[in-house]
Amino acid sequence: MSVVGDIQKRLKFGLSTDQEDRFRQANFGKDIAHARIFIILILLPFVAILVNDYGFFGPTRMFYGILALRLVIVAYTILFLKSLRGLPDYLSYDRAEFYWGLSLALAHIMANSTRPENFFAHTIAIVVAISITVIAIPNRFTNQFITAIVYVVGQTLIIAPNIWTSPLASFTVLLNMFIATAVVIIFSWLLHFWRRREFLTQEEIEEARAKIEMQLTELKQAEKTMAKIDNARQKEIHHRIKNNLQIISSLLDLAAEKFNNRECIQDYEVIKIFKESRDRVISMAFIHEELYKGEGFETLKFSPYIKKLAENLFQTYKLIDTDISLSMDVEEDIFFNMDIAVPLGIIVNELVSNSFKHAFKGRDTGEIRIKLYREENSECINGLNNNKEACKSTDFVLVASDNGVGIPESLDIEDLESLGLQLVVPLVDQLDGELELKRENGTEFIIKFTVTDK
Repeated sequence: MSVVGDIQKRLKFGLSTDQEDRFRQANFGKDIAHARIFIILILLPFVAILVNDYGFFGPTRMFYGILALRLVIVAYTILFLKSLRGLPDYLSYDRAEFYWGLSLALAHIMANSTRPENFFAHTIAIVVAISITVIAIPNRFTNQFITAIVYVVGQTLIIAPNIWTSPLASFTVLLNMFIATAVVIIFSWLLHFWRRREFLTQEEIEEARAKIEMQLTELKQAEKTMAKIDNARQKEIHHRIKNNLQIISSLLDLAAEKFNNRECIQDYEVIKIFKESRDRVISMAFIHEELYKGEGFETLKFSPYIKKLAENLFQTYKLIDTDISLSMDVEEDIFFNMDIAVPLGIIVNELVSNSFKHAFKGRDTGEIRIKLYREENSECINGLNNNKEACKSTDFVLVASDNGVGIPESLDIEDLESLGLQLVVPLVDQLDGELELKRENGTEFIIKFTVTDK
């Protein structure tokens, strides 16, 4: 049983039934086109064969009988060629081609049997017929093998009786026939094997590609899931930080309440310090609140944050008996990371708070202006600057101004403790920025800093 199984496996060239079916289905169209070409080639030497028949027999009944046989085969071949287009599958093609090949072999044997001593004709006919039908015309290997064996056995039966009269010629023809048949069958088997190995290799490549694509899809899905988990985690972190900062702000409010009803000047100073500290904490809490609301957790869209911070300061200082308006001019598409957003938010808080507290003493109306914009590098935009590192950075300008009483000329920018701006200078240094103070028509702070794209 194992020997039979091994033979069957070799005849299938190592392919399973499903693999063989896929191979034949994939090559069905090519096999038919290939067969049509070589079957037509078999018909081309028809005239030469007729000339050979006429030269051997002359205008005799035998010649006309062989001619009729050959015409029948030609007619059958033409009908077979026409039927190839309508064959539904490779199994139908295998059967039709096997019947045609077997009929061709038997017709050749019948024709050759009328002239067994024509050894040259036998040799040419054997080699050409077996080579074309077994190698050139694709079919099941077992069908081709059977056709070749039938042809060889038939030709042997024709030539064998002449061994006694023409031993050398007969032996030469038989030897050539056996050698040619063996070579053709071996090459046919190798051709079948190579075609199927190529098919299996392509299938393995496709299967490997499909697995890789599936793995990539799963990896992308896993990355999306991990990104969602990470976003949720970061969102929760920002939410908790915001809540904790609000708790700290509430604690500072409660601590300030203890000194609220006291008339001592020191108590008033303590309350002011508590409120200023609370405002700074709230400015940081707003950052985490905006990050929690937004989709990105690494950068903060700064315009809505500044608006909310300014609104909170208005609520804080609304008891001041002055009609103060706020003018904001902030670019919409400006995003900063935490390292920039936190110190910049505290700077805005300090400058706006300072304007509320000191700029409008003795006045009924006033205006506070906040402006934030980027300075475009024209050389980088026009391609004049070849320094790629320099073109990765963006310069920003923050302007906080008011039309209040202004800061006296005698006061140095580095000595502003009395105005509550003791944090501004170190925070500007933290941003590696520049601070400029203008004192015309009120107070104007100009802060320039650079952000480098990572």
